[in-house]
Amino acid sequence: MIDPGSRIWKVGFSGEGRPRDVFFGNGEDGKALWGLTRSTNQLDREEEDRMLQAKLQDRLRSVFHECVTVNVSQLVGG
Repeated sequence: MIDPGSRIWKVGFSGEGRPRDVFFGNGEDGKALWGLTRSTNQLDREEEDRMLQAKLQDRLRSVFHECVTVNVSQLVGG
């Protein structure tokens, strides 16, 4: 499960009692990844969308590698 809030992200697995990790989505500064205000200029909005897409893609990749990757040997008692 990934709960990608604009500021706080929570990740874990369904059925677990609590998230495996909770962290700021935009790094240590705690700034929001996105907001409710958008530019009125179409070209600026398109650029905002591209930047948000790049940030989300980067964060999702790091979440997968750092938070939800499972060591199979730990699951089978190896």
